[in-house]
Amino acid sequence: MANVQVNIQYIPNAQGGENFVHEEYKFRVKNRKAERVYWRCCIKGCPATLNTHQGFITKYSRNHNHVANPHKVAVDKFLVAMKTKVQEETKPVCAIYQEEVSGMYLSLMLCAVDLNDSTLKHTEHVLP
Repeated sequence: MANVQVNIQYIPNAQGGENFVHEEYKFRVKNRKAERVYWRCCIKGCPATLNTHQGFITKYSRNHNHVANPHKVAVDKFLVAMKTKVQEETKPVCAIYQEEVSGMYLSLMLCAVDLNDSTLKHTEHVLP
């Protein structure tokens, strides 16, 4: 079996748990059994599931009934970064916000993300 490098990301959620991000889709915990975690897509009504064992993906049903939304994931990461930095640093919130916004703009430009209606909808409540 070949070793495959998979980009695994976890994002804290509002309930104090974490969401799993894979291929620009967000998953929430459905069930845990010892070292196994069973994930379900965060979009209500989507049948896609993903299983992990000790942090490695063991099963992934790619039957999403919607398209991936990388813009929403980027905004979620931005909000988590803001919350963390505000709690850890002594700088004014305005300064931290400006740093994070400039970093977000830079990453959008480097990724050549198309700033379409979807991006604007998800970022309008975050960006000035």
